[in-house]
Amino acid sequence: MCPIPTFTKLGPQPEFNDLVNKINTLVSELQNLMLGVDSVNIFEAGGWLVTSDQLASQAGDVGMSTTATGADDVRLWAGSTNKDTAPWRVTESGKMTATGALIQSADSSYPRVVMDPDTDLFAAYASAAEFIKVFASETGVPSLYFENASNTARIKLAGSLFSIGAFASLLLSSTGNLEISTTNAGTDITLSPADKVIVPSWSTIFSTGALITLQQALDTKATVGASTSTAGAQSLNGGIPVGTVLMVDGGGTVTWNGISFSGHTHTQN
Repeated sequence: MCPIPTFTKLGPQPEFNDLVNKINTLVSELQNLMLGVDSVNIFEAGGWLVTSDQLASQAGDVGMSTTATGADDVRLWAGSTNKDTAPWRVTESGKMTATGALIQSADSSYPRVVMDPDTDLFAAYASAAEFIKVFASETGVPSLYFENASNTARIKLAGSLFSIGAFASLLLSSTGNLEISTTNAGTDITLSPADKVIVPSWSTIFSTGALITLQQALDTKATVGASTSTAGAQSLNGGIPVGTVLMVDGGGTVTWNGISFSGHTHTQN
């Protein structure tokens, strides 16, 4: 946009006073131009369009403003011709909106913190192979990843299943009580080891129902291969009351005293 010139020519056959007035007018306008350059006499500077309250690019998609409405007006903006909704803008109070911004603490060195809208993640890197990443949606699943040279661990929420996993070792520990429980009736806790479940001893497994440890319960059971205690001496009647007088073949009688035998043991199965 071209400025409107304010310098005009003298009329035909000017008188002396016309010359004096014209010179004084020119001097005044030159002083205003040289000492008081503002939006009154500048319409464009280096490709930037100038208005009374803003300096903007030719397309209007980046600029600065001195608009004063009493609200928290936008002072700097980029990415849109509407400064009030531009993706990047800074208001009079210093508040900033940066939509779609890549924010990182370093370009390629470590340690580095990154917020990258293209992949919707927050990440903290100690090195390229040691990091923590937050994925809002990794294959449709919110995820948190931990990785170093020895292990990759992740926390995921897939539908109703919340899972914690590791590709190497996983440790759950606490200086206080550690509880794993289900609260709904009919729900189970399942242990599915590829090899074995290891506990220090049976004494560390306690039943709140029986109020004893597994070791205590085992101690009340028979031991395979052990001998039972002796049954002691016994006397059986063999089905005939003791004291019965019996006739002997060939004559005479005897008195039945039962069957006596000494104590004995059995081997437990």
